[in-house]
Amino acid sequence: MASSLSGLNTSPSGKFTPTQIGRHKPSNSNSITQSASQPTLVLSNPELNMDIFDSKYLAETQKLIPEMDILGQSKIRDTWSAIKQKRMEMLETVLAKISHPVLGIQQKKKMLSISKYTMSFAGSDIFDWLVANCRFLVKEEALKFAQELMDCGYLISTEHVEKFDAYASQYVIQHPAFWPTRGGLPNDYDYTVNLLKRGLRNNIRDILKFYEEERLDILRKSYHTVWYEMEGKALFELKHEKGMKAGDRRMFRVQEAAFWRLHRSATPGVPKMFSDESKDAEHKTDRYTETEYCAKKEQLKFLERKLEQLQVSVTQNRLKISETCKSIVHRCNIFKAVDAMLSACSNPWIQDDPLLWDVVRTTPRRCDVVLWCYSLENLLNDPLGLKYFNDFLAKEFSQENLHFYLKCRGMGEAASNKEFSDRAILTYLQFIKVGSPNELNINSNTRLAISAIFEPKDSPPPTKIPFDCFDDACEHVFALMAKDSYSRFCNSDTIQALLENSPVI
Repeated sequence: MASSLSGLNTSPSGKFTPTQIGRHKPSNSNSITQSASQPTLVLSNPELNMDIFDSKYLAETQKLIPEMDILGQSKIRDTWSAIKQKRMEMLETVLAKISHPVLGIQQKKKMLSISKYTMSFAGSDIFDWLVANCRFLVKEEALKFAQELMDCGYLISTEHVEKFDAYASQYVIQHPAFWPTRGGLPNDYDYTVNLLKRGLRNNIRDILKFYEEERLDILRKSYHTVWYEMEGKALFELKHEKGMKAGDRRMFRVQEAAFWRLHRSATPGVPKMFSDESKDAEHKTDRYTETEYCAKKEQLKFLERKLEQLQVSVTQNRLKISETCKSIVHRCNIFKAVDAMLSACSNPWIQDDPLLWDVVRTTPRRCDVVLWCYSLENLLNDPLGLKYFNDFLAKEFSQENLHFYLKCRGMGEAASNKEFSDRAILTYLQFIKVGSPNELNINSNTRLAISAIFEPKDSPPPTKIPFDCFDDACEHVFALMAKDSYSRFCNSDTIQALLENSPVI
């Protein structure tokens, strides 16, 4: 994977140019089968079990596999290449599990019609399998993973589309000899043979596109000395394809078309899985020698172990089940007394007397006081509890935090942007500005950030104030109240007197 890809068909002008590697010379023999040695099918990972393809199909298609030009291994490596190689191996492992005859997707033999393929499956099958067998947090990750299989050339749409659709297409698995990790790159000789072979087929799908016709003209000039040999090889491969079963022939043509579409796309350049390797070494900022690469490899292993530990940590409970149950029961007991649908006494929701809506509470019930002490949110949401809390803070001369929080909460009721801006400016002048009458005790960074909105140095005052201008200050003030004044209020004599004297209803 760390091979140098200098031989790819790229040019500064963006036009297609024939590669110099793998340029075949004219063969001295008249036999087409001896003009080029047939490649040997070797999987990148021998442990993978691709039972979806039988041995007869692999043997028949082996004669049609293009040769790969094995590029020299570079002594300079980078961490991204190692990560990419491991990613490819992971994709192949998942692909082998998908094609497993028992644990994978059950392949069904279909009728050999024009729109059916012998060993294909629906997009919904692979999507459901990924959701059921992979630990994705959301289903969208399964769609992204399936799209990654298509981008890397492992999964092919029979409709020749590039975007994975879980509900509108049939898919086949790429031939193992066409996998990206096979090693090497295809040459223009075999690409030219493929274009000639497609031109000889009487099929609408195999009609050459305009850019392929232009490339064929360019390649004709480059290979004019061996052109008759290439035409003979194209005829030989067509004759060999006709000897295959109809379903196998149709599936191999889809696999071959996807392979060349990946390596010779409409836009000349480097395939997606090799895109980062096309840059020169001097433009790489993450290049290392063999010794430095080993240290980075150890760091990569450390990060993998840390990720495994985090995954195990997520599945562990931080609290005992007994403690969690006690907390849930305690919360239910507190809210049961004030539940609008369970409390049968003095409940205007289920009583016929509408006067209950107009009754103003002046004395809290015992259940209300218990609810106030449960959380600060419950205290601030109850008007009567808010009144007691405000009176308590007035005795200690520390009402500015509560008043600022209520001002910020009430800004959401503004009917227009102008009304909101007016309220925000008054709040800033009263609580935030240095030397204001009720200046808050907040950190300097938050104060400077808010002051930069209302009093910019290099521009006139803004006409429109952002709606989240006080969010940081409001969170800081709420945390201060919950930590300091709210705790003192819950332990004050006022709460103790209310708990002793309030009616139990």
